[in-house]
Amino acid sequence: WMLAFRVVIPLYMVLALSQFITYLLILIVGEKENKIKEGMKIMGLKDSVF
Repeated sequence: WMLAFRVVIPLYMVLALSQFITYLLILIVGEKENKIKEGMKIMGLKDSVF
């Protein structure tokens, strides 16, 4: 049992975190492409908002 947990749990963690990291990168790149932050600064929002 312990051998199975030693193999399966790290693999599961890598797969679970890779999904989150992929989603996070898509959001960051999308924001950079659309220049959302610069647009909000032009509209008058302060840096503390985001």
